[in-house]
Amino acid sequence: MLKIPVMWRPRGFTREAIESCRDAVCAYNIQTLPVVGLVTVLLLGADSVAALLIEKAQASFWLHLAACVLIAGVCIAALYAHSRKKHKPLVFYALFSAYYIILMFLGFYLGVLTPPDQWLVLTLLFLLFSQALFVVDLRFSVLLNLLTASAFSLLALKTKAPLIREIDTIHVWMAAILALALNRYLGYVILREMIASRRLEIERDHFREESIKDELTGLSNRREYQSAAKFYISVCRHVHQTICAIMLDVDFFKNYNDFYGHQKGDEALQAIGGVLKRLVTEEQLFAARVGGEEFFVLWTENRTAEAERVAIKIRHLIADLKIPHERSTVAPHITVSLGLYMLRGGADATVDDLYREADDALYEAKERGRNCIMLRDSADRSLRMVDILPPEQNVGRR
Repeated sequence: MLKIPVMWRPRGFTREAIESCRDAVCAYNIQTLPVVGLVTVLLLGADSVAALLIEKAQASFWLHLAACVLIAGVCIAALYAHSRKKHKPLVFYALFSAYYIILMFLGFYLGVLTPPDQWLVLTLLFLLFSQALFVVDLRFSVLLNLLTASAFSLLALKTKAPLIREIDTIHVWMAAILALALNRYLGYVILREMIASRRLEIERDHFREESIKDELTGLSNRREYQSAAKFYISVCRHVHQTICAIMLDVDFFKNYNDFYGHQKGDEALQAIGGVLKRLVTEEQLFAARVGGEEFFVLWTENRTAEAERVAIKIRHLIADLKIPHERSTVAPHITVSLGLYMLRGGADATVDDLYREADDALYEAKERGRNCIMLRDSADRSLRMVDILPPEQNVGRR
């Protein structure tokens, strides 16, 4: 779509604001084109019937009928484009050009060759000028008005027809100016509503994003975890996919906060959140911070070995941060304990069940000395410790 230059912008609108509404403007134009076309068809139809019944002018009747069919075709194409959401500038320009060419032909024919129909010419010109095309690019609309009015004015001055005189030239220019003024006002109102709606939508999306994100780590928060868990459980139940859920907790985090201070504690949580955000992309996981130093990870994986690999990778990557932790009894740096729960496909469970089972596995990991992974499988209710592989074996998902 054409750019809107600064000098032609409606007052109070920035270039960025208008261009952000380009698709909506194009959709609006495609919607209004059939309305204007319908009015044109009704006017032409009434004139053609009058010409046939009163003046017995069959040639004029068939000309009007052919024009009605062509304009109706343009309207149907516009409605089809709108129904298929094809609000593209090229589509709109093609439809408008077809409509413009038909009206220009009728205008020249009726205004120059058959002067008694000049009232219809002025009406059609006004409909032509009143298109909201200037919202897309005001320069193009002004040029269109000037060229069309000038062409009709020159023909009016050159013709010897009795009803086409200088006063009719004034009528044509008045129609162009009035329609342009109406366009300007309607376009301002339309743009104002579109931009206000767009800003409201952006603010709503921003508010929603803020409401589901953990402010400290940038991960999803507990509210978003609830929604994600419901979705995963639905997938598990209906598509028979196995859900893997990990509850992980930073070992001796209270001791870390007491010794290093809460600011350092926040920095450590942010570093762990950064690891999980990276894995969200690499491994197609969902990760959320559900408590102070507790994180929850969800994904689908039917193979137990692959589920263990992801859990081991999480443990190694966090350990590789090498964040000093002098108050830990398991390592000189920050470590995490993980509870891995596999909910097999087709099982009937709730969000609370998923959380409780992963939390129970995490509790067992803490009981076994922390810095380890405990796996519970819903198939046989077994609980076992996962063998920790060396970091070099912890490669990308196979």
